Amino acid sequence: MTTDADLRDIVVRLAARVAASDENDAFRDAARATGSLPVYCDMGGCLVVSPDGDVLRFDPESGSTETETDPRWRLLARAKASRRYPELASLEPLRPEDAPECFECEGTGLLLGLDCKRCSGLGWVDNAQPEPERA
Repeated sequence: MTTDADLRDIVVRLAARVAASDENDAFRDAARATGSLPVYCDMGGCLVVSPDGDVLRFDPESGSTETETDPRWRLLARAKASRRYPELASLEPLRPEDAPECFECEGTGLLLGLDCKRCSGLGWVDNAQPEPERA
């Protein structure tokens, strides 16, 4: 079981490693700017896990960081963090008993070798979460 102090130490250590890396510019820049651990980046910014375990959104264009309030993005960030960093397995979202298998990926969590967008790669969907808007 990971304690809050352990989580803080792990996130700080991993964030420092990412900040010193040349592997992914967006992740490196987000880690340097926030002192937090980047777990997902797209055109809208980066989701980072702070040392206290909160999920934040970093906007690289403005340099601003704010708490991510959308439960779907929070779920995605926790799923990504727990899969990318085994030390953060305690952040893995727990499947509710009534959560059905994702019909888009048929419970695999993958579509064409990438994380399923509907279930964030978990293979299940949380009925308590609102459906994503379709374009």
